[in-house]
Amino acid sequence: ATHIHLTNPVKVCWRSIDWGFAAPAACLWYARNPATMQTYVYREWVQSGVPSTRQAMNIRIISHGDPEIRFTLADPSMWRKTKGVGTSEAEEYQAGGITLTRANNNRHQGWARVHKALSYEPAFGPGLPTRLVELQIFDNCPILIYALQNIERSKLDPEDIKEPTNLSDNPRDDVLDSLRYGLFGASGNTNIKKPRRWA
Repeated sequence: ATHIHLTNPVKVCWRSIDWGFAAPAACLWYARNPATMQTYVYREWVQSGVPSTRQAMNIRIISHGDPEIRFTLADPSMWRKTKGVGTSEAEEYQAGGITLTRANNNRHQGWARVHKALSYEPAFGPGLPTRLVELQIFDNCPILIYALQNIERSKLDPEDIKEPTNLSDNPRDDVLDSLRYGLFGASGNTNIKKPRRWA
């Protein structure tokens, strides 16, 4: 795994996960510069066919040496139990060493948050600063970059995106959902305390 050295004043770090098994699971790592409020996606992990507990262990290993991870936002469906029995994916992540925080799955509000993070606002008068684009993505996140470059609006719902029509389109949808969870959820969660036992 590539380890990123994030120096001050970048201090607030977190992750987001869109769960999958046959379709890929997608995890993104974020850091926020409190001086500029810019958000950096500095790593991605996207893989299919990995059980939930192993996903968590892989993510923990990849995160080793990073700054403190404040929280990990995750797909709300991960708290469901199959037919009401067994363990949920969230519980299996807990067993693998990661405590999850339930993300908000409101698609319209989530995509609005992504659009805002990608928006560019020029200066409106002489001497006024141009607002920096909030979202910055490191070049070692090629899947996320490709997904954003090829995103399409839904014809049925202009406030949503077009879902992939076959598995060959993945992991575009998975990594974009992870981004939606990570940006929308972090707006109000930057003070969540680190879990007691795990990173």
